[in-house]
Formats: sequence, C-alpha cells, structure tokens
Amino acid sequence: MDSIIVTLSPSLSAQTVVRRFETMIVEAGLVVHTRGGLATKPGSTHWHIRKEGENGTLEATWLPATGHFSFSIHENRQGDWIAEAVKVLRKRLEECS
Repeated sequence: MDSIIVTLSPSLSAQTVVRRFETMIVEAGLVVHTRGGLATKPGSTHWHIRKEGENGTLEATWLPATGHFSFSIHENRQGDWIAEAVKVLRKRLEECS
C-alpha cells in the first residue's frame, strides 16, 4: 500500500476540511463511495473515492488531532485514474492550508 500524507493548518476546523474536501472530490469528477470513521483512529473521517465507470478505489483519511490528511492506494484497488486524482486533490488541499 502506498500512502501520501499532507499536513494541514491547525487553524482549519474538521468541519471545514470535510466540506472543502468533498467539494474538491466533486470538482475533480469523482464520487464518494463511502464516508465514515476509522475505529482505530478516533475522530477521523475516512472516505472511499471512486471514478464512475473506472476500476479502483482511492482511500483518504483526515485526522484532525494531528492535522494529517492521508491518501492510501491499496494494491488490490488500483485504477488508472488514481495517480492523477491524488495529484489534483493533494494540490488543492495544500492550497487550503
């Protein structure tokens, strides 16, 4: 599994990050397949992101306690669109902080 971490400004509220990120997903032509939290990371928000008609799932996790936003790409969930999506979403997140 590959992971990419972006550290966000501590001044951003968890609600703001979630709202902005979900807007970014839509603007990138992607869809949220699922959203929830990770039991192993209390307070987290975790997404499974897909691109309609394409294979693969991009996972993203926001940990407000640490200010870390991570993208995870599992070997069994790869898709041709994921690398470009991470590049676009990462850049947009970095512009927020």
